[in-house]
Amino acid sequence: MKNKLGIITVVLFLVQLLIIFFSWIITAAMPELSMHSLLSSEGIRWFFGSFARNQYANVLIWNILIAMALGILYKSGLYAALKQLLRVVFTREILHFHYQQKVGLIVVMAEMIAFFIIMASLSLIPHAILLSVIGELFPSSFALSIIPSISFFIIIASISYGYITQSIRSFEIMYEFLVSGIKVLAYFFPLCFMVNQLIASIIFIFK
Repeated sequence: MKNKLGIITVVLFLVQLLIIFFSWIITAAMPELSMHSLLSSEGIRWFFGSFARNQYANVLIWNILIAMALGILYKSGLYAALKQLLRVVFTREILHFHYQQKVGLIVVMAEMIAFFIIMASLSLIPHAILLSVIGELFPSSFALSIIPSISFFIIIASISYGYITQSIRSFEIMYEFLVSGIKVLAYFFPLCFMVNQLIASIIFIFK
């Protein structure tokens, strides 16, 4: 998997170089076309000055939050417990939960209800805080906060379940669980950077 990601990243880098070269060739050969060269003064300024903006900071932060949430969800044992609970509900299979697991799931369910009540009070009632100026959900602060809010809820629920079931015994273990998902996501960062820059370059050339 890692080898494939490395090959894909190198291929994307070579494609980026080809796009830079061909944008210069085409604009030099056919200046009447409404295209922009990445080797012109404008293109060079854009390439170096817009790199961070091209990485879509919001999406990057969302990916990190999702990775943290999924990492601790899995490591804390909450994912396995929820999977087991769904088997009981849908297959009527008789499975036994330990006392700590039962308490942990009850706490998680209570936190989920509280989460929905809070989000509903902030977004569904008239003149709610997270609605847009004209009272719409999309676009609004609510729309921008969906992924971070759900991620933070999963993190809090996983920590609660982990401490109750003793899968999280210290702050150090909690922190390790939080970064476990980011470690997996980190393998994809170079690939994401290359894809984002490649897409932004194509948009710049033809805009």
